[in-house]
Amino acid sequence: MSLFIRKRELKDGRVRYYLVAPVDGKQKQLGGYDRKKEANAAARRVQNELANGTFGQKNSPEMTFGDFYADWIRSKSTSLKASTNKDYQSTFRNHVLPYFSSTPLSEITTLSVQEWINELSDESLSAVNIDKTYRYFRACMNQAERWELIDKCPCRSINKPRIQRPEVDCLGYREVDRLLQYTKEPERTLFAVLAFSGLRLGEAQALAWRHIDFRHRAIIVERSWNIHGGFQEPKTRSSRRAVKLMPHLQAILEDHCRAQGNPAADELVFSLNGSRPLDQSNAYKELQRALKEAGLKRVNIHSFRHSFATLMLECNASIRALQHALGHSTPTLTLGTYAHLLQEDISGALQKADQLVSGADGKLAYLHERKTDSTSHI
Repeated sequence: MSLFIRKRELKDGRVRYYLVAPVDGKQKQLGGYDRKKEANAAARRVQNELANGTFGQKNSPEMTFGDFYADWIRSKSTSLKASTNKDYQSTFRNHVLPYFSSTPLSEITTLSVQEWINELSDESLSAVNIDKTYRYFRACMNQAERWELIDKCPCRSINKPRIQRPEVDCLGYREVDRLLQYTKEPERTLFAVLAFSGLRLGEAQALAWRHIDFRHRAIIVERSWNIHGGFQEPKTRSSRRAVKLMPHLQAILEDHCRAQGNPAADELVFSLNGSRPLDQSNAYKELQRALKEAGLKRVNIHSFRHSFATLMLECNASIRALQHALGHSTPTLTLGTYAHLLQEDISGALQKADQLVSGADGKLAYLHERKTDSTSHI
């Protein structure tokens, strides 16, 4: 048996080169490469290691970054959410492996890392994506240091492009109210929840009626939905929270509950069949349709969180209270995004916001008729 490279065309049209070598009397596939020259370089290294009897020794000075990455991402993925793991692998595949895959770990220096960052800038990758790519790569190299495969992580004193934080662009509360008049259900209630509670889309998609506590006027956030990982724990520990309901939003949710025929507690709030969350792409299409029909500027679904935060700050909510409502891990994150520090409690702000949203007469703007009976789900 001899060492060889197997070429395969994947279903998505990409071509991968797989190194196959004789190990313990059997042909074993040793990993895949996007470029043939990377596979050839790996083949030469493995051939030398087999000849010298050093094959499989992870502390070999000739171990390439590509080989180490394969081991690292395999262990790292056990601690990552499915969506985050996919982002890690996509980032490395597109921006790291093409540059470092065949480079021996011991030859990756601070200067070569800086040259790589400069090259990413020359390729017009955004400063935000460069920062993320660098953070992922640094985590990988830090692990190589902890595993004693290199003496010191080379990611030190690296100059990165400055991130220019764009101004938050979102709809004002009157614009949100106008949007709701042109939006169909169930997206209409979904957008209302996002704009008047500050929930993330995945958190809202995961809501069941048992999470809507009408008696205590709160939304209980204890899980999130992601198309790659399904229902899962919230983004951070601080994301698990109870978000207070302003009366205006509670009324909208009560009407939505009645329209669904007072569903069971475990049925989803936003779903076409009660068990699978509303599709994100369909929600986005409905948003863009309604925006166009309402004559409003184009925004994305995430901007509803900014609409909520802007409204709360306008009504004198503090950064710490807003941090809790948004589920941010630290007040610094909230302050860095919205740059205000006002009074501590959000309850008074919710009441004032409800008056602004509902109008002076207290009537809901987009609901023509409203029943007076109450609905209760805990």
